[in-house]
Amino acid sequence: MNRLIVAFESEKQRCQIGDILAAGGLPAGRLLATPAETVRAARKMGGCIVVTGYKMGGQNADELAYQLEGRALVLVIAPQPQLDFLDSQDIFTLPVPFTRAELLSSVRMLCQMGEKLSHLAAPRRDQAEQAAVQQAKALLMERQGLSEAQAHQALQRASMNSGRKLVELAREMVQTMAKDG
Repeated sequence: MNRLIVAFESEKQRCQIGDILAAGGLPAGRLLATPAETVRAARKMGGCIVVTGYKMGGQNADELAYQLEGRALVLVIAPQPQLDFLDSQDIFTLPVPFTRAELLSSVRMLCQMGEKLSHLAAPRRDQAEQAAVQQAKALLMERQGLSEAQAHQALQRASMNSGRKLVELAREMVQTMAKDG
């Protein structure tokens, strides 16, 4: 599958994972070392699978998944205690140590899912909805000192806790905060 990205800072890890996948008939289209390279490649590919570790380039897999904006299914390979810290719904996990068969099975499953999920290449929200979410995140970042990823996670949690759509919650938040000044 040419829509497969292996992204690890360590060249040794990239090559080991890439070799296992290639030997199992799943050659990686790209072997990358930074989050920025990974995001650029995923955007060019449309829907893809990213196999990565818990941390790369100073950011964790949650932040990478957020930057991928739903354009990729992400498989994170790491020790279980690190995997327990991940929050994103766009992440699948494989704890180390793992067998070749487990890695191949996980990637094949994601490939099958990716083929069925045609929405991966398309944006999830229209421009007006995206603008509302961006405004709400900007307000959270400004007023609570959060990073963009933290603001997005705060919106996601509030959405899940309230049982309301994230866009609906973001619009309400913007209106409320605008009134409060």
